[in-house]
Amino acid sequence: MEERKKILIIEDNIDWLLYLKACLEEQEYIVITENNLNSALIRVNSEKFDFITTNMQLNELTFDADKLEGWQILNAVGNLNNGSLPPILVITGFTEDYIKLKSKKIHSDVLLMDKGRFNRKDFISVISNQINT
Repeated sequence: MEERKKILIIEDNIDWLLYLKACLEEQEYIVITENNLNSALIRVNSEKFDFITTNMQLNELTFDADKLEGWQILNAVGNLNNGSLPPILVITGFTEDYIKLKSKKIHSDVLLMDKGRFNRKDFISVISNQINT
């Protein structure tokens, strides 16, 4: 029997977090969730994941694109010393994030998805393709 893959979802919008979790649990993944920066950083540094998905803005009061909490998540994952780094899917509604993420090499396996054009089937497909390669 194949080992179930473990995915971390980092999202501050509880409705969105529960929706993403349900999508992945239907696919038999082990899904761990965090809804704030501090708990997410603790989890990233203490457990090994096969895949991570995060929102860039984890605090609705953060408006400066350079200070969005997602950058701290990406940096934390990029600094892990536990062997291979998990792929990361950044789901964002900020167009600026696409430009900045493409120009920075924080992590080699950063994927982007536009929250405004979210497609459940594509979400599952992207994760499945990354985990099973």
